[in-house]
Amino acid sequence: MNEELKIVIKAITSEAKKNISAVKQELEKVETTGTKTGKSIKQTMKSIAKVSAVAVASVTAITAALVKLGQSAKEFNTIQSKLISGFQAAGASAKQASETYKGFFRFLGEADRAGEAANHLAQMTTNEQELAEWTKICQGIFATFGDSLPIEGLTEAANETARVGKVTGVLADALNWAGVSEDDFNNSLANMNSLAERESYIRGTLNNLYSNAAILYERNNQAAIQYNEAQYRLNVALSEAGKYVIPLMTQLSNLATVVLQVLKPAFEVISGVIIVFVQWIIAAVQYIGTFFGLFSEKGTSSVKKVSNSISAVNS
Repeated sequence: MNEELKIVIKAITSEAKKNISAVKQELEKVETTGTKTGKSIKQTMKSIAKVSAVAVASVTAITAALVKLGQSAKEFNTIQSKLISGFQAAGASAKQASETYKGFFRFLGEADRAGEAANHLAQMTTNEQELAEWTKICQGIFATFGDSLPIEGLTEAANETARVGKVTGVLADALNWAGVSEDDFNNSLANMNSLAERESYIRGTLNNLYSNAAILYERNNQAAIQYNEAQYRLNVALSEAGKYVIPLMTQLSNLATVVLQVLKPAFEVISGVIIVFVQWIIAAVQYIGTFFGLFSEKGTSSVKKVSNSISAVNS
């Protein structure tokens, strides 16, 4: 078990341990209260109620932690499943998908963007060295332009450009802002006969333009990169724990559905009784208003206003 997973489990169970300890202490108080002469039953019942409240709090805390863990694991697993499926469909491996995603996440720090950016690359190449080159290029472009040039948009545009043979999307910005003529670039692409040849030309050009920026970013932003790497490891640990939590939450959801279906007839009966009860109150208010109206016209008017207000709420 890696350190990140241990941290996750410790975070989930620490609050539960504290509450369980509190429950034990309260139970001991109940036992003492129940055995000592002179202590009232009322005091004993108060202690039992307190034990119940603490126990409920413990269960609630554990459930909330499990739900949060399950949601985090589900989000990460969804991104990974899409990414791996895309890479495998292109003929690459799950390991290549994970490594490429990790490479993007360590400088982007955003799961969705890293997954989307990595997925476009598998449509151009499945070569590990070339995938690593693309990751380095994107890091250099991110270091140069930040969010003003979206990396997921760049990999999408590079993929489309390699297919159609003409610069599209934000790839034009990456070239133009570095002083490369878009027209000249398109002319070169027009003389190439395959996707692989065009991909190689795009990758080589961008590598020459931005590889140095990637190196400088690596050197100057170690703290941010290390933080993202730690977050990535934590996400993996959450995913591993989620393999056990998600099925449990699924079964709890199924149980809740069954319970609600079973109780539906009871809810219908209760709601009917409440409606009849409210209507009875309205009738009673109107009757009382009529009675008092014999003594005061003003009183009748006031009661009618109250009755009308209740009727409006009921409708």
